[in-house]
Amino acid sequence: MRTEIATNPEIAEFWQRVASGEPLSATDASRVRAAAEIVVLKIHWEYGQYIDGNLALSELPVSAYRSAFRGGEGPWLSGLHDAWRALKGQLRPDFVAWIEEEVIK
Repeated sequence: MRTEIATNPEIAEFWQRVASGEPLSATDASRVRAAAEIVVLKIHWEYGQYIDGNLALSELPVSAYRSAFRGGEGPWLSGLHDAWRALKGQLRPDFVAWIEEEVIK
């Protein structure tokens, strides 16, 4: 995502508004929700790669996952937690347990 921010002024401006806590329009709130769902699904995919033996546990960026779920305030953090609550019933149970024990806790 950093590359997209560095090269796309519209995305950079949007995330600056999200980070500042500026009130978001319904469209922008939907963008936060969609981005948060993509993050959850990306972590789920990476975990699946670990379970399938394609990645070592040490290759999972667990500290980055923790930062995403624990850091900051405002719409991004609440959007990520909302995405987690919405998606976790559809994800592999071992992943849900791992995230709740190793990342969110």
